[in-house]
Amino acid sequence: MNGIVFKANGRNGSIELYENRLIIKKKLSGLKRMLTSGDKEIFLDNIKNVNFKSANSMTWGFIQFETPQNTKKLSKGSLMSSPNDDYSVNFSKKQQPEFDQLKSEINGLRNSSKSQTIIQNPKSEADELEKLAGLKEKGILTQEEFDQKKKQILGL
Repeated sequence: MNGIVFKANGRNGSIELYENRLIIKKKLSGLKRMLTSGDKEIFLDNIKNVNFKSANSMTWGFIQFETPQNTKKLSKGSLMSSPNDDYSVNFSKKQQPEFDQLKSEINGLRNSSKSQTIIQNPKSEADELEKLAGLKEKGILTQEEFDQKKKQILGL
């Protein structure tokens, strides 16, 4: 468990949080174990959104991570599909404080990572685009590669 920042144990799995990534470890048995890909490692930079539903005395809560690979967003009433989603973990009301803290830790690390990126990379978007245009003119980049990087830089 070396390097783990925080760990939360839920009803159908656990989440281990590290400085730059998290690992979802699902509790699987029988056929489910054969049909799924096992543990999910997600780098914090790849998380687009953290979906969270609080638990109450009648229903479980869940935490789900939207990534470029997983764009399926669970709604507040999605408790029946959340156990089958590789990118989510269910938790009980008793486990709620652990998952509240997990969400807070994840958001803190994601915000810290974004501010470090800004500090470490003072170049502007225009500077990056100008550099890419020069590489395209020299024939180092194709038009398709240029367009792809341009979209990435502009966040499109």
